[in-house]
Amino acid sequence: MFRRIAVAVDGSEPSLRALEIGIEIAQKHDSSMALITVVPIPMVYGATAYPVDALVQLRESSEQELAKLKKRVRDAGIVEVMSEVREGPPVDQILEFVKEHPTDLLIVGARGLSASRRLLLGSVSTGLVHLAPCPVLVARPGPRA
Repeated sequence: MFRRIAVAVDGSEPSLRALEIGIEIAQKHDSSMALITVVPIPMVYGATAYPVDALVQLRESSEQELAKLKKRVRDAGIVEVMSEVREGPPVDQILEFVKEHPTDLLIVGARGLSASRRLLLGSVSTGLVHLAPCPVLVARPGPRA
């Protein structure tokens, strides 16, 4: 049923929960997995708000973190794993990724923003639920121990 699973990760607790759920589903369905992370680039009057050096560092640290997560997926027995770091608006980049790499299930984490913060910042998970061409599973953090 879910032959190709994509998981959007950003290092947050909810996205790491999404990864664990993705691994569990992939193991049960013998699925391939794709990991995507997006370095958001805030724009200020048409120019990026970050100096170029900061963008390079953000991308490098994102690639290093994604490599660790990819290893985690492989160690869990998922043989077919790909990963990609993109830059730009997260919703747009994730949607583009899913269209370029057909996906049966997209899994994302929910940050649990308040209504006012969601209004100001937008919600990646909400945008993906409404716009993705495939089913979207939104993972919430597990219960606190």
